Amino acid sequence: MNSYSQKYYSGSKFKRSISKKTLEVINPSNLRVLGSIAIQNKKEVNKVISNLKKGQSKWKKLSALERSKELHNVANRIDNSNLKELAKTMSQEVGKPITEAYGEIANVSSAIRYFAEMARNEAGNIAGTTQSESLQMETKEPMGISAHILPFNFPILIMIWTVAASLAAGNSVIIKPSEQASFTSLIFMKFFNQLSANVVSCLTGDATTGKAIIDHKDVNIVSFTGSAETAKKVYQSCAENFKPCHLEGGGSDYMIISDKTDIDFAATAAITSSFHLSGQICTSTEHILVHSKIYNKFKRALTKKLNALRVGDGLKKNELGPLSTEAAFNKAKNIINDAANKGALITCHKDSDHIESLKGYFICPAIIEKTKSNMLCEKDEMFAPFVTIEPYIKISEAVKKVNKSQFGLGFNMITKDLEEAHYVSRNIETGLVWINNPLIDNDALPFGGLKKSGIGRELGKMGLDAFRQTKMVIIDNEQKIHEWWYPYSEKQFRT
Repeated sequence: MNSYSQKYYSGSKFKRSISKKTLEVINPSNLRVLGSIAIQNKKEVNKVISNLKKGQSKWKKLSALERSKELHNVANRIDNSNLKELAKTMSQEVGKPITEAYGEIANVSSAIRYFAEMARNEAGNIAGTTQSESLQMETKEPMGISAHILPFNFPILIMIWTVAASLAAGNSVIIKPSEQASFTSLIFMKFFNQLSANVVSCLTGDATTGKAIIDHKDVNIVSFTGSAETAKKVYQSCAENFKPCHLEGGGSDYMIISDKTDIDFAATAAITSSFHLSGQICTSTEHILVHSKIYNKFKRALTKKLNALRVGDGLKKNELGPLSTEAAFNKAKNIINDAANKGALITCHKDSDHIESLKGYFICPAIIEKTKSNMLCEKDEMFAPFVTIEPYIKISEAVKKVNKSQFGLGFNMITKDLEEAHYVSRNIETGLVWINNPLIDNDALPFGGLKKSGIGRELGKMGLDAFRQTKMVIIDNEQKIHEWWYPYSEKQFRT
């Protein structure tokens, strides 16, 4: 039994939940039980938020420099720690390759340091005055308590993208990790236990726990990353309470492969973008449009690279692990069977029989051609190791097809033609555009999408401002009665 079973984190300590309801945590690679998490109830949610409110009143009074030092301390502890337990647990819970678990963790401290420094510098704005001898300005202030409802696929990095911004802004935070990554999230909490105030809590549970957190009157803003369907429910809950939120609701991203490219480079970029983490990334490429001149050559190169991928337990030397849950596995099977039954051409990984025989939630990676609009692979976010490919002739028509999507998170293009790259980046309707460099992000640049892919942005200045109130402040240093004040003079009535 995992030592974090049925625990939660509050007041810089790990505590055992009083809730009698639990969920088993399953290793998707071998279906073994790793432990169980508590489904935290309203009573525990209320208690934790009450403590966070007290902690935030102390935290917000610290200077930006003091908060910055404390956050740099958190980053230092991460950089100087043995991260083996954290990475191994992430691999076991999520199913991702251990090298990718370490890779995720390696990007965490830089994001913390970025927001630690940004919050020191971005404090407001002095406006040009509308009256002489009057100080007129905007100030930035913390919102209070922020709630962070997290996904399973990048349980630490996506957490830090918003948690670090919120802490730097002077808020306290309550984290509700994915059921599939709760142990990973709890282990990471130890890096916060030297903060001077009780400003970080982590509660485990299911959708009922998340809703109790979102609906709590003292939670001032909600950050959510997950499916579009759940994002809509979060949006509705926040709207009922006039509560701000920013949402990342997934995507079904496209990649355009120009005929003006090196085919091996294009195939390598596409295989990485489509199959990283077994396709379980919001910005995974799910649809590839290939110029008709190179379609057959590209397909052969892509198939060869697909067959070279190793599929198996993330703790071993494999590029692809299992899907995260039985529900995800069943959804993926339904998508591929639906495509096959409706006439699609499916090219499976050469080791399909072996992959299908594995005990965990493994599904055979596949390339899907000759798709139709009524197929699930075209209508839904697949979130599985599948990619559709089809030819295009004119770049303008390819862009139109991309823009018809109900999602608008990310987009990739592979081309050597600078004019083509500029045309596409100007006309594509997504929040993220990558040319020749898929999936890369930058702490200083905003991350987010359009349409059903979400509202708001993480990272960059926008990511910090999401967790700050903006206040207009007018201060006159002397008491002066202005001519437009009451009562009006006879002259004013006459004019």
